[in-house]
Formats: sequence, structure tokens, C-alpha cells
Amino acid sequence: MKKFLIPVLLLLLGACTAAPGSSVTVNPLQTEAPTPAPTEETDIAEEAFDPARDVIIYDGEDRDTFVFYRFPGNREEMQLLIDAYTLDDEENTAAFYIAALNIYPYEPEEALAMIDLLKGPQPLSEEDKRFIRERLSDKMYLPRVYFEGATPENDYTPNDPWTLVVYDDPVEAPEGYEYVYILTAGADNPRRIVTREKGDSEYLWDYVSTLVQVREPASVDPWK
Repeated sequence: MKKFLIPVLLLLLGACTAAPGSSVTVNPLQTEAPTPAPTEETDIAEEAFDPARDVIIYDGEDRDTFVFYRFPGNREEMQLLIDAYTLDDEENTAAFYIAALNIYPYEPEEALAMIDLLKGPQPLSEEDKRFIRERLSDKMYLPRVYFEGATPENDYTPNDPWTLVVYDDPVEAPEGYEYVYILTAGADNPRRIVTREKGDSEYLWDYVSTLVQVREPASVDPWK
């Protein structure tokens, strides 16, 4: 996997945390109307999603690091991301899934459609969709907890730019499958993501552990 260069984008931090999305702004515990994310030269929210500009992938020996200046905001933009970087690495599949999950609080159906793309020949069932809805219904912060800098103490507000590290799992997966894992400051144990091989692609297979509850954000924890 090659390293991709991206122009430096200057995002302003205020009372809200700007999420890297085509049309969203993330607040620690609630959503707001879309707010543009200013950059040095132009407003990125006014431009079409460009994977080469908006996403950087650094290939490491036992981990891949994904820097998101912007998330794909719909199925078409997720397809652009897949076309640019492919799903031949299980780390890509896992990271793109987390990116799609972060759109759910704003555009649930688009988020599910993006996950469908990552599921390949076996899209989400109605039971799968219901499971995701139930898990996120009162925990909209959950998709953010896997990014660098997000902690219970800061209401899971990621560092800017939003950076996700996907690790190779030392446990060997069964033939035809791959294991990777991600970490969160909200739990003691890593969260495993499983992909399944078909052709040259690694498709999303098991993601349930990423929707398990973590420590509550400080602002809603009655003991804080």
C-alpha cells in the first residue's frame, strides 16, 4: 500500500468538533445542522469528495493508519473510496466501515447503504440493520470512540484530523477470513473486525464487537 499525499487542510475548532464528512458536523453528544469546515484556501464542504485528497493511508508493518479529513457521505462517495484504494486489504475494509458508521447519526440510510457496499455479495439483512439501529439509538457517540484522542473525559472528541489505526490481529483466522482489530480509550479490550475473502476483495463479515458499549462520556456519566 502506498502513502498518499494530501494538501494541508486547516480545520477550525470551536464549541463543536468538525467531523470529516461531506455534509455533517459532529457535536460530542448531539447533532447539528451542517456547518462548513474552513480550510486554508477553500471550503472543502463545497467540493466533491475526493479520496486522494480527503483520505491518507499509511501502511505500517503491523498496522495501517488512516487519516480522514473527510468521510464519504453516501453510497456513491464510498464507491469512489473503494475504487481509489480497493478492498484487497482487510485493514481498508475495517477503516471504511468505521467511516461509514460515523455518518449514521446524520444520514442513517446512507450509512447503511455504504456498509452494504463493504459487505459485498451478502448485504445487510433487516435483522442486521435493526441491530445497528438499536445499538446506536441512544449512543450516537459510539462510532467516534475508535479515533485517536477520543476519550470518555472529552466526550469522545477525536484529535484533528481524525485518525484511525487498524492493527493486524496476532490470532490466525480460519482459511478465507482475516482478523484485524481497533482500540478505544473507552474499553480495556480491543474490538475485532472480521473480513471474508471473495475474489481479490476482503468484505466485511463480523463487526458486532465495534457496537458493544464503552464507558459513558463524562457529560452523561452521573459519577463524573
